[in-house]
Amino acid sequence: MTWRQWLAVVICLVLNALDGFDMLAITFAAPVIREAWQVTHEQIGIVIASSLVGMSLGSLFLSPLADVLGRRTMIIICLTIMAISMAMAPLSSDIATLSFWRLTTGLGIGALVGTITAMAYEYANMRWRNLAIGLMGVGYPVGGVLVAATSAALLPAHGWEAVLWIGAAATAAMIPLVFLIMPESIAFIMSKQGAGALADANAVLRQLGHRLATLVRDDGSSPTIRRLDIFSHTFLLTTATLTIAYSLHTMTTYFVLGWVPSIVVDIGHDPGTAALVSMWINIGGVVGGLAFGWFAGHFGLKLSTVPLLAGTMAAVAIFGDLTSGPTLKLTGFAIGFCMIGASVGLYALIAHLYPTALRATGTGVIIGIGRSGAAVGPVLAGVLMTAEVDKATIAILMATGSLVAAIAIWMLPTRPGADQRSGAVPCPAD
Repeated sequence: MTWRQWLAVVICLVLNALDGFDMLAITFAAPVIREAWQVTHEQIGIVIASSLVGMSLGSLFLSPLADVLGRRTMIIICLTIMAISMAMAPLSSDIATLSFWRLTTGLGIGALVGTITAMAYEYANMRWRNLAIGLMGVGYPVGGVLVAATSAALLPAHGWEAVLWIGAAATAAMIPLVFLIMPESIAFIMSKQGAGALADANAVLRQLGHRLATLVRDDGSSPTIRRLDIFSHTFLLTTATLTIAYSLHTMTTYFVLGWVPSIVVDIGHDPGTAALVSMWINIGGVVGGLAFGWFAGHFGLKLSTVPLLAGTMAAVAIFGDLTSGPTLKLTGFAIGFCMIGASVGLYALIAHLYPTALRATGTGVIIGIGRSGAAVGPVLAGVLMTAEVDKATIAILMATGSLVAAIAIWMLPTRPGADQRSGAVPCPAD
């Protein structure tokens, strides 16, 4: 691992932080929008769900393009979509228009997540792969910390529009950075083969500080791989299991990320306290994501992911029955530690599942289908709150998603010969 490889992983972390910032910005803006526009919880739930629907569509239909166009090209496309949509959203004057721009923002975010997961995985060597995925994964809560701090500073004086414009500017600033200093993934170049593959691979190797190659080795899958092979007999059971687990855990995750600020305000605290509680959730997520890299190196992916999923369920259920500010912050830290740590574990499992030619496609499809189901979470929570169901009951109901996900991952099928230390799932490329 040269410093240029680590730089590529760090850029993936920053890109994931932008995902977190751009996605969560609307959750901090939600209480302010609801008061200013005099709309209901259900209507705000539709705005939040629009982002999730967009993320699902982006993951399903745009992420696979990274296996065709390349990782770097797709990252630039995604950032462009996100920057434009984030800049346009504050100009909205009604729920329908705001929901449209949030859906478009979600398209870019959804495609970007699958692409940077593949990129971080492919830029790391085998020894540091779990840590690279962990670093990429903690970008999301880092973005959450930044958007919480930004919201606490800007919302009282400058309104919710300023928070989204900050996100748009930061996203746009990354486009030339990626273009200039982030080379294409060598694994992607190898998977495409072709007459220019050796020259292209050597150009990247030269930038990374490695000795040049004399041939491009066939990875054993690219000549016959088709996008729909993720649903073939070889992959179907594992893909289905991971999709169910990811969907249910993401339902719990986006209940937390989408509604915690509003819940904290509803129980009597000010928006500043709500932002601080969310910031502690994201700080816990940073610590949990980094800790996962250590856990996975010692216990393997499955044995590291399952306890974190179960811990998410317990912490979220407890949170719904709390009222004290300091206790809310401490429990929020525990939620973030388990919730983001488990999410990183799921990303790592997904990345290990597929050969290079299918990695972005498989990641995108699982995330896309998973977030389609998870989009129900914010809407369902909004309906329950409007019906005046107590917060403790709502929290318990929404927390069960992570518990069922833990059971699904525990039952995840493996085959003899799998690399249990790395968590690798056998596939044709093995």
